[in-house]
Amino acid sequence: MERTLLKVALIALTLSGCANPAGARMGLFTTTMPVVAIVGAEAFAGESVGYIDGTGTIKLKGLSSPEHECGGDFHYQSDRLGVGTIRCTGGQDATFQFRALSNLTGYGFGRAKSGDVSFAYGLTLEQARPYLKPPPRKKLQQKDNVLLLTDS
Repeated sequence: MERTLLKVALIALTLSGCANPAGARMGLFTTTMPVVAIVGAEAFAGESVGYIDGTGTIKLKGLSSPEHECGGDFHYQSDRLGVGTIRCTGGQDATFQFRALSNLTGYGFGRAKSGDVSFAYGLTLEQARPYLKPPPRKKLQQKDNVLLLTDS
């Protein structure tokens, strides 16, 4: 019995220390991943937490306007595909779909009243760029390890 508990404790400690280059980490019952997103015409950053039952939550803050926040939830519909919703201050609500690239990484897209939604999770900013869709007449730039939407 003691040996089994020791093995479980070692596995839990090992898993809780596993992180990828973007900072996504896997625990015994949860995964926590950084998220970068574009909702309408604003860039956001935050994190998502996925649970062992295939559900999870997401929290985002506006990069140029930190008072703009979004929060929501998601769930997997299969091994690699899922759906979710977010609600943002100012009345922006969005539904989205996502695809897992691995246990800690993925991307998604959706639609809000203010425009398209695109995001990536568990990826470095450079890895996330191909999955982020800036709104018309905007371009995505990176400055001091932060994503910015600027006029093109």
